[in-house]
Amino acid sequence: MPANAGPGATQSDAGADSKASGTANREEAHGQAGAQAAPVGSRLIDVARAASLKAERMIIEDTLHLVHWNRRRAAEQLGVSYKTLLNKIKDCGISRKA
Repeated sequence: MPANAGPGATQSDAGADSKASGTANREEAHGQAGAQAAPVGSRLIDVARAASLKAERMIIEDTLHLVHWNRRRAAEQLGVSYKTLLNKIKDCGISRKA
């Protein structure tokens, strides 16, 4: 039981508070991630693929920006082959902004 639970609190009260704050923390983290709720009937694999593609796109764009679109250096920093990076740029629809 936490030290700040008070004199009338029981262990079950402390557990309930802990569970409530744990749920609140998960909901906060989910809301902060900016994730939108998946449509009802979405398959988990489809949601995972979409999230993965979004994450890859963000890191590839950031890396390309940092290396001034030097794709060889970007591939090295990302730990993938040059060809893999070119394929991912194409798959993600990333283009150099003028």
